[in-house]
Amino acid sequence: MSAPLLELLFVREAWDLSGTAGLPACAPRPDAGRSSRPSSALDLEATWDESWAVRFAGGADESWRGRFGQVDEPGDTGIDGDALRAWKNPLREAFTALAMRSHARTDPRFTDALERARRAGVDQISVLPLTPGWSLLEGTTFWTTTTDVADGRGLDLTLREALGG
Repeated sequence: MSAPLLELLFVREAWDLSGTAGLPACAPRPDAGRSSRPSSALDLEATWDESWAVRFAGGADESWRGRFGQVDEPGDTGIDGDALRAWKNPLREAFTALAMRSHARTDPRFTDALERARRAGVDQISVLPLTPGWSLLEGTTFWTTTTDVADGRGLDLTLREALGG
């Protein structure tokens, strides 16, 4: 669960950006706190899409703070860092617990599904806090899914569908 991707998801939700990268809504949806959308000439949708594409591909990009701003004082526009941390930290803790459980799994459905994905060429799985059940195979090597799927509920079926049987 990538911190930069979580931060960009927060920006998207806090400012109600639409049509961004074809992604479903966050689950849980964050409380935007004091986040305030800037009224600048910056095309926030295009800037977000560009930032997401670069970060999603694993590339370096300017920090969201540099591109979108952070609320430090009343009246500032940007993202409320406290609200971001209040949403992001519990998600990262839950994901760490999920990852620890999955390393210890002996359920053949879980291990067989991951081995099938590896044999099919999937070399990276990204887990995001999005509407449950969503998943996307990028090319043939990068699979993105939601926490509920990664926790084993439907992992085998979802991987089979993503890999075409």
